[in-house]
Amino acid sequence: MIYFYHCFKLRLYNKPGIKMKKIYFILLILISSAIISCNNSSSGDLPEGFVDPFSSQPYVPNADKYSNIPGVGCSTKTCNAVIYQGSVDGRSQVGIAVYNSPTSNLKIYWDASAINSVNIPPTEYTIKVISSGIQYISLKESPTATGNLNITITPNSPSDGIYTIAFNGTINIGGFAINSTHRIQANKYPEPKN
Repeated sequence: MIYFYHCFKLRLYNKPGIKMKKIYFILLILISSAIISCNNSSSGDLPEGFVDPFSSQPYVPNADKYSNIPGVGCSTKTCNAVIYQGSVDGRSQVGIAVYNSPTSNLKIYWDASAINSVNIPPTEYTIKVISSGIQYISLKESPTATGNLNITITPNSPSDGIYTIAFNGTINIGGFAINSTHRIQANKYPEPKN
């Protein structure tokens, strides 16, 4: 009788269908936990160190921001303007971004290891503008812009994290222009530690 019981037990557990069901069940649990943990991570598709001022939750800690550039102008709390210095895709860059709406925004960035005033040709900076829903792009690899990025960047005070960016020349990209009367006041990202 004991022999029969052990034979039956061995055959029951040695049946391929029962083992496979256990394996499938364990795999289902592992895959489910992996999916849940991936959904809880943040912005995994962006390069490390990248600041996205166009995200659904823009960085808006200080109300003293503005842009007087026509087509991407904004003021105070409605203006999501940042200046950033850090590593993007392994390269040290400085970037300026203004976001007023999906149809009104601007990004400018160039290779640099510190936030300083610059005067560089179109082959050394990238500018992307959406004004009234029309997109204007000049990539440093294949520039379409005319005019140097000639800007003076001044911190308002070391502790408030606000920088004023003054354009000293004219940049034309198709039918869009930025000239020497234009200014951006932006938050430094990340905010300085007080």
